[in-house]
Amino acid sequence: MTKYKIGMSLLLVVFGLLSFCKKEDQPVKEKTYMIISFVTGDVKIVRKSESGKTEEIPAKVGMLVYAGDLIKTEKGKIDLQTKTGSSIRIKEMTTLNVSNLATQEGGDTNLQLDHGNLIANVKKATSKQEFKVSTPTAIAGVRGTIFSVEVDPFEKTSSVKVLEGKVSLKPRVIAIENVSKEDLEKQPELKSLKKIEEKEIILEQNQEGRLDPEIEKKIAQINEKPEDTKALQEVSKELEKSTANLVKVESFQPSAELILEKETMIILKEEEIKQIEQGKNVDMILSQKQEERKQIEEKILKKIEEDASKKKLESEKEIQNFYNKLEIVTLKNGKRIIGAVIAQTGDILVIHTPKGIIRVNKNEVESQEFR
Repeated sequence: MTKYKIGMSLLLVVFGLLSFCKKEDQPVKEKTYMIISFVTGDVKIVRKSESGKTEEIPAKVGMLVYAGDLIKTEKGKIDLQTKTGSSIRIKEMTTLNVSNLATQEGGDTNLQLDHGNLIANVKKATSKQEFKVSTPTAIAGVRGTIFSVEVDPFEKTSSVKVLEGKVSLKPRVIAIENVSKEDLEKQPELKSLKKIEEKEIILEQNQEGRLDPEIEKKIAQINEKPEDTKALQEVSKELEKSTANLVKVESFQPSAELILEKETMIILKEEEIKQIEQGKNVDMILSQKQEERKQIEEKILKKIEEDASKKKLESEKEIQNFYNKLEIVTLKNGKRIIGAVIAQTGDILVIHTPKGIIRVNKNEVESQEFR
């Protein structure tokens, strides 16, 4: 009996070792995430726990954001950087879903912008990687560029501006996103919509692209109810007959505010990302980046103020005509400032008024409205 027990014990040890070796041989799946490198104001990370409960977590510098998280900004901004070296800035009043994140080996980074505005500085990717920003009606795809995407929360329209490099822009049809080639062949209306989606336009530096308004309305209509077969059939027929260009392209000159946003994005170097992953020098690296950002911000703000002062706009009408807007900024102490906001940072508004250029701390602002 004793020999039997010893024999069984040896067998269990051997099986245990084999099982351990097998696990060791299996490749460990890389955990994908983004690092928060800058945050100001009210920003929340909405995350589902393992139990399925949804919780809102205040965003903090150094926090990790994972695929599946939702990012919501109100009066705040946030900079994040992927492990593959691409950075994004999510501006005020924006909701963004982190649908998927690429790894060093490959895959797609797909960010779904429900509404609001973001700027992306995308590191040149390998042939196995892709970076996409999806809106309710469009998809912007890149491999190495700087661009902005905006979704109007009221009109539900999308626009893409390219600051450097090139971006592909095409309609997004939700109904065909997870449909196999075989099923597309069986459903003519889906096959027709697939052809529409494949008609992408390449935007180059200083070009802005947006979908044709009528086409975008139809795309939005079917994306709200992608399971409505009848609506899909009707829209696919209408789009087949349409002679309009799917994407409208115009030239634009980056505003001072857009340049400021681009230049003050925090970019972590590859070695810095590795150190943060290992938990080394995290506070030192991130605080140094905050200081560098402040210095760049101050330099650009001074340049914006100097350039604006040279324009000699001395009345509200002159300011409105030049900037195509006139705003009333009401402070918490009751004071009203009338002019045009020409730049915004994390904590500062730069306002061109008839009496000159002034700076206002955002914490002092009660409200902003167009006149």
